[in-house]
Formats: sequence, structure tokens, C-alpha cells
Amino acid sequence: MLISPMCSRKKLKEYPNGEKYAKQSADMKRVTAIERKINRKELLTKDELIFLYEIEAPIQGFGRGNDPRVAKIRETRNLKEDALIVLDCRLDQIATSEKEIRPDIKAYIGPLFPGIFKLHIENIFTRFPDQKVIKEKVEVDYGQSLEQMIAAGKYDWKNGDINEKNFPRKRSAKTALKNIFGKEKEKTEIEVIAVAFGETLTTKQIEDRLDALGLRPATLEELLALGAAKPDLQRKSWIVALGSDFVDSDGGRGVPCLNENSGRRELGLSWGFPGSQWGPDNRFLAVRK
Repeated sequence: MLISPMCSRKKLKEYPNGEKYAKQSADMKRVTAIERKINRKELLTKDELIFLYEIEAPIQGFGRGNDPRVAKIRETRNLKEDALIVLDCRLDQIATSEKEIRPDIKAYIGPLFPGIFKLHIENIFTRFPDQKVIKEKVEVDYGQSLEQMIAAGKYDWKNGDINEKNFPRKRSAKTALKNIFGKEKEKTEIEVIAVAFGETLTTKQIEDRLDALGLRPATLEELLALGAAKPDLQRKSWIVALGSDFVDSDGGRGVPCLNENSGRRELGLSWGFPGSQWGPDNRFLAVRK
């Protein structure tokens, strides 16, 4: 598909895959601008560093694979100095263990510990810069059918086993959402938390760690709400919801996940047996108990 370079970003979105093309084009222009700025010996801003380290969203380029310029630029950077700009704090305001937590701490980088989500720490990383704990407020509409929730995410592909039959709506999910008059609410805003533990763990170990952190695994509905609200998050890493599952006729347990495959945003299933192993970069969606 050929698109005129004079085509506006708004007009681009009207073409097939136009929104994706617009994002790729904008990202590549921004990489070029950062490259030129560095060559002129100019300092990068906080927003530019957040973009460069892909903390909020992945950088999308044309073709397959990552733009090699990004890795080359990062190699020239001082990560510790950049971290202070990104986190907007002094070095002594970054904690790396529970014992270093003080009222003036603005960022935490290290293993998660029970009670950390009760503290008012804006930036939490299990590893900097690529494993930030993502906290997002999303609206879950329980008045929608599962198919409507999936459609809202505009996925390029979905596993056919993710349907109303295999993932029936749990009555408890709705009855827990009652207002002061005792009537069921169809829509509710919740905060979801996506955590990467930075090491290979089994499903059971992950569930135990979430529990110790005061979190419960997110459900399919909560995962779909995040996928619709923040469609590019799954391009950074898998996002898994262990709070819903499907057991097939052979006894296999599948859990829903969001991921990217060859540039496509996918809604899939992955094995979720207690002993199934997950890689260090997988993120697990959770909600406070």
C-alpha cells in the first residue's frame, strides 16, 4: 500500500492498517530527531528518554525487527544518569531494597516485597528500564458480551477457544460490583497492575507471589479491558491473566494472554498448569484484593 507523504495523520487512520503506519512513521521520525540531537551534543528530555528506553510503549519501525539505531543510541548512553532524569529524582531517592524505603523515596528498582503496593511510590521497576510495573485504570463493562469485549480490542487474531462457552461469565464477578442500593453495576473502573518478576517461575509460584503482594490474578474481562484501553502494551511483552482459564477435553488448562506476533496484536491462550514455566519478561495482570 502506497501512501502519499503529504497524507495527514488523521487521514492515515482511514486506510487499512493506517493507524499502525502512522505510529511507525511517527516513531521513526522521533528516533531520527533524537539521533540528530545527540549528534549536536544536546541533552535529551525526560519524554525523549522514556521514548528511547521504551518504558511506556515499544518503538515501532518499518519491516521486521527493531530499528538498529535505537540499540546503537542506547549503547552510548549513561544508564544511571538517564535514570535520574526519567525518574525525576536524585540518586538517594531511588531504593533498591525494602530496607531502603523512606518517606522521600520516589522510585524503587528491585524485587517486589509484601506491602509495596500500599506505599505511594510512583515508579516501581523489577529491572530498569525494561521491567516497569504497569498500573492502569480501566473500565470493565460487564453489560457487554464477551464477543463485544473482544471486538473493542481490535485484535489482529484471536484463539477460537476464547468464547462464551469456554469462558462463561462468572456471576460472582457481577454480584461483587453492587452500588449502595444493592443493584448490580454493569460498568466499573478498576486499577490493573501488570507485573514482570524478572525470573523464570511456574504458574503456582507466580500465583503465590501475587497473593503475597496483596494481589489477585486478573480475569479475562479485566485483561480485555486493558487490551482495549492500551493496545500497544502487549507489544512490549506477553500480558497474562491467570484469573480465568479453560480446560479442554484432554485436561489441558489454557489461560488468556495478550501478545504480539510478527507485528500482529493477538489474543491467545497459553498453557497454565501449576508447573508450567513462564519466562522472566512475561507480565502478569493483577488487581488489588
